[in-house]
Amino acid sequence: MAASMWANLGGEAYMFGGARPTPQLSYTIPQIGAHAGVMITASHNPYYDNGYKVYDENGAQMASQKTKLLAEFIGEVSVNDVSGFLDSGILGAKILPAEAENSYIDSLSEALIEPDSLRETPPKIVYTPLHGTGAAVCPRVMERFGIPAVFVEAQMKPDGAFATVKSPNPEDSSAMEMGIKIAEDCGADALIATDPDSDRMGVAVKSEGGKFGILSGNEVGIMLAAFRLERMKALGLLEKPENCVVLKSFITSPLIEKICDFYGVRCVNTLTGFKYIGERICLYEKKFLAENGCELKDRYFKNRARMFQKHSSFFVLGAEESLGYLGTDSTKDKDANSALLMFAELLAYLKKNGLSAREYLVEIFKKYSFVRDFSESLRLESVADLKRAKNILFEFGKNPPKKISNLEVSEIVNFSDGGISDADGERLPKENFYMLKFADGSRVGVRASGTEPKIKFYISIAGGKAGSADDLDALNARSREKADAIFRYFEGVFA
Repeated sequence: MAASMWANLGGEAYMFGGARPTPQLSYTIPQIGAHAGVMITASHNPYYDNGYKVYDENGAQMASQKTKLLAEFIGEVSVNDVSGFLDSGILGAKILPAEAENSYIDSLSEALIEPDSLRETPPKIVYTPLHGTGAAVCPRVMERFGIPAVFVEAQMKPDGAFATVKSPNPEDSSAMEMGIKIAEDCGADALIATDPDSDRMGVAVKSEGGKFGILSGNEVGIMLAAFRLERMKALGLLEKPENCVVLKSFITSPLIEKICDFYGVRCVNTLTGFKYIGERICLYEKKFLAENGCELKDRYFKNRARMFQKHSSFFVLGAEESLGYLGTDSTKDKDANSALLMFAELLAYLKKNGLSAREYLVEIFKKYSFVRDFSESLRLESVADLKRAKNILFEFGKNPPKKISNLEVSEIVNFSDGGISDADGERLPKENFYMLKFADGSRVGVRASGTEPKIKFYISIAGGKAGSADDLDALNARSREKADAIFRYFEGVFA
């Protein structure tokens, strides 16, 4: 209907031939020279929670200034203005050709550092789209790159009612149960699930005794960052490491920052929301175009790495703790389809070297540092309670504590004041978000949810390097105790 309305107003409108992943729209907009794109999706929520995502000509989510203007324009349109278009059907909109669909599949190869590794030691993956749009892309991607796949057939068919799960959110362990059962039965290396609009990826891997356990969003981000930088270093691709960049949100694990520091690579933190990562990729592309004089059409990872390090900043990885990842700069939003390829490449490398995913995570803690990340939230009863909590949060930012439990507060970063710049020197917009840093290297981020009556806490506990599995067990236990103590303190603050 949206496409038809635009066409009837005299515009040129294109549609996909069926439901497609959100990141595919992001990629396609600049490829066909469109001025904007619209995705209507509820993601893992009920259909009546459909959202309206708007993308600019670069394929990035529109910035706050633009969306504010757009909302004002929408507010000026009355129901009577649109009633004549509601019964017109899909008139005037064109269906995108197969070449446009295939171009997106081709672009995903940009995420792979060593594509041949997937055929040399292919990991066995169980895949589920959780009744969503990933079914239109991921099976094609896995076949294209030689990844043996077992599909969760009961969840392959698109279904807005999500009949086999309580919630099709890969962050919810119950959504992964059917896939985990199949993965354990068939001896798979991993279960990979994409959410209904296929922009977020959940992963479960073997734990001790052959049982599968779910990796957190932070753990997946940590593993991808470590693997990609390790391989780039080994292959001589970090020619100018200061011109390589990992983009992540402030609330995503600080261990990624430590990994970047190890290789001399920039880690740029953004505010919460992948749109900020997309915006930054656009800035790097703009600089590349200015210095190089033309776009780089080469899809080969190694060539792109060298050219962008020479003329701009090479985008290595984008990550958010809420299961959002990106491995290519041709898409400007989180992309579970490229994330699947990145994680499959990691699994192939581990298989070749006789390591499990869990063992690799332990090696990361030993090599770089130990950081455990926890997410907690306080659910409030009403919007009024949320408003009260925001006021408490504001006062808290003005008068922060000197200690929480036995942890000494060394710094508080108040993002609501403005005037904060990131590692690229770019000024950040104001946000009702606070980051407390502790003397031992731990930290906690506190923010009010933008969509629910919740206050969210992102706790990262630092523990130094782990020398053995026994060390890890002890560090894990102490980290949980510290995180619980921090959360109990905030429960008291907002009581």
